[in-house]
Amino acid sequence: MSKKILIAGVIGSLFLLSGQVMAKPEQHANANKHKPQLSQQKHQSGQQGQKIIKRMQHQKRLINKGARSGKLTKRESKKLRAEQRRIKNSFRKMKRNGLSGQEKRKLSKMLNRAKRNINKESRDSQRVQVAKHNKHGR
Repeated sequence: MSKKILIAGVIGSLFLLSGQVMAKPEQHANANKHKPQLSQQKHQSGQQGQKIIKRMQHQKRLINKGARSGKLTKRESKKLRAEQRRIKNSFRKMKRNGLSGQEKRKLSKMLNRAKRNINKESRDSQRVQVAKHNKHGR
C-alpha cells in the first residue's frame, strides 16, 4: 500500500512540475508583451524613415527642376547634390541600428538647412540661359 502511495505521489509531483514548467514560458511572454520586439522596432524605424526619405526625394526633385529651368547654375546644383549625398549617407549609417529620436532630429535639421540652401540658390540673381526648343528640336 505504501508503495502505491509513494508512486502516486511521485507521479503527481511530476505532473505538477511539468505544469509549472509549461506555465513559465507563458508568464515570461506576458511579461514582455508591452516591449516591442526587434522586428517591430525595425518596422517602426522603417516607418519613421519614410518621412525622411520622402523629404530627400522632394529636395532632389527641386534641385533637378531648378537645374533644368535655369534657376540653378551647374555649380550651385553640384553643391546642392553633394549636400543631399551627405544627408543620404548619414541617414544610411543611422538607420542601421534603428533611428533614435536624436538621430531623427539631426537628420531633420540637416534637411531643413538643405531646403534653405535650395531656396536661397534658386532665388538668387544667378541664372543660366536655357535654350528653349520647339516641338521639332529647332
